[in-house]
Amino acid sequence: MDTWDVTSNGGRMKRLWRLWAQALGEKTGESDKEADAVARFRTILILQGVITNILISINILISWLK
Repeated sequence: MDTWDVTSNGGRMKRLWRLWAQALGEKTGESDKEADAVARFRTILILQGVITNILISINILISWLK
């Protein structure tokens, strides 16, 4: 069986969320609910950094093209 072939409803998303949360770093919190909240906050921080870098890059490209 393929590890990505999850037939239960939402099983694939749960697996992807678990992998993403592990990629963010050490599990923090006393319960799974608390650990998920910490992972969501870390995700927001990552997205904020990525969006900022994209906007800075776009600004640089626009100034080069003028």
